[in-house]
Amino acid sequence: MRKIVIKGRGVWGGVAEGPAMVSRDTIQGWSGLDDETGVVIEKGHPFEGMSIKGAVLVLSGVTALADLPRFPYAPRHVLEGVFEIPD
Repeated sequence: MRKIVIKGRGVWGGVAEGPAMVSRDTIQGWSGLDDETGVVIEKGHPFEGMSIKGAVLVLSGVTALADLPRFPYAPRHVLEGVFEIPD
């Protein structure tokens, strides 16, 4: 597996490293996540059925995910915006 660096605006401060979950789709905040497990439950989302625990989420935008760090299933970080991923 090749390592790439993605730079963007983080939802909260700091630097993170981990497996990336990259999507052009947003996750609609708490209505898009199972609040006990962190599994994406938003119908039709590319991550539907997947856990966000320990991942670096790279999304085009986020809705109400700023409180995630306090949950045991939290991702390592959330980046939002328009990104160019190197080849």
